[in-house]
Amino acid sequence: MIKVIKQLYEDAKNIVQKDPAARNLLEVIILYPRIPYINFL
Repeated sequence: MIKVIKQLYEDAKNIVQKDPAARNLLEVIILYPRIPYINFL
């Protein structure tokens, strides 16, 4: 479970760095679709 959360955090950081529309990390985690992670939770 912790591995999944860590991967989610790393993916979100990567999105914030590469997507000019993403304003902050929390926005990415809450608003971006994360279908693969929902299956693990």
